[in-house]
Amino acid sequence: MARQSQLRPFLFLMTNLWSNSPKSRNRSAPKRKRWQLVVMALIVLAGNGVLPLGSSAISSAAPIDDKRAQAKAIQAQIDDLDIKISALAEQLHGAEEARDAALAAAKEAETQIVAARQEVSRTRKIVRARWAAIYQQSISGQGINELNLSNTDQLLSSRQYAKNQASSDNEMLDQLAVAQQDLAVKKSDYTAAAKEAEAQSLTISNSKRELEATETQQAAVLAQVSADIDALIKEEQRRQAAAAAAAAGRGRSSGRSPETFPDLPPPGPAAANAIAWARAQIGKPYNNTNPTRFGPDAFDCSGLVYMAYGMAGVSIPKVSGPQYQALPHVSMDALLPGDLIFWGGGGGSHVALYVGGGQIVEAGGSHGVSERAIWGNPQLAARPTG
Repeated sequence: MARQSQLRPFLFLMTNLWSNSPKSRNRSAPKRKRWQLVVMALIVLAGNGVLPLGSSAISSAAPIDDKRAQAKAIQAQIDDLDIKISALAEQLHGAEEARDAALAAAKEAETQIVAARQEVSRTRKIVRARWAAIYQQSISGQGINELNLSNTDQLLSSRQYAKNQASSDNEMLDQLAVAQQDLAVKKSDYTAAAKEAEAQSLTISNSKRELEATETQQAAVLAQVSADIDALIKEEQRRQAAAAAAAAGRGRSSGRSPETFPDLPPPGPAAANAIAWARAQIGKPYNNTNPTRFGPDAFDCSGLVYMAYGMAGVSIPKVSGPQYQALPHVSMDALLPGDLIFWGGGGGSHVALYVGGGQIVEAGGSHGVSERAIWGNPQLAARPTG
């Protein structure tokens, strides 16, 4: 608003100067009118806070938002592929079980076929031996009783007995042959079923491999997009840090005195407890929605430091800006483990817990809770304990 109020008198003056100047009066009215319209358009733009320049924050945020939308879409595709791959895996398990069962049944049928062949061979030997004995007895004139028959009184003669025995033996051999044929048919059916299940398994396995390859490609694309997001965020952070440094330089050149810091004692024992608790959360994801940003499963930047000091018995505000405003300030040159480091004007952009050695524990959107070196150009710090 201050910039707009400064622009309006200047633009209004330019309009009047142009309209009343001798050169403007000598020019044609249409051309003068066009220039007046241009100047008036600038006035309207200034009045609505829209200027041709100064939109760097919007332009820098747009690529990050686009990349995040792209990453979200790719992750949705990967999730869909996961479901499809899982379904194919279950189908593959079923086909493999069907194949194994059919192969086992075919093997059992083959075992029974071998046993049936042996039984047929054994039975034929017995029948041939019996027929030979009956024949020898019939030509030697021996009595039927010598054949050890239990129902000789029902037979009219040894010839009739031999005929009946031959019919019974043939019927038994026929039954064995039919059983052998049935087993052969079953074996053939089981073998065909096993081949069909094997073909189905191969088809499913190929489809599954194709989806897995696609998922691998999508994961690689997602990793690249995530890296792009990190790079854009770091670039934006560098831009903001440079802008903050330039603003600080302008403040010094305008004669404003730099901030003086109170003489604070070192952090108390609660600082070490807060650091230990924060480190125990490393690896958990980032979440900036209430109330999940306070854990226990996910955190955002201010939620992490709030809970770390809360678990250490120290109460601090829940948001980064009020945290910086409420706590004693310390110089970035005098950081001690347990101090809080802030980014952005008034500490309102980001906060992290300093753990010593140039390292911080923070909750970041691209990497969750992690320990890393101080990044960017933070210029604000505060000490919750001392």
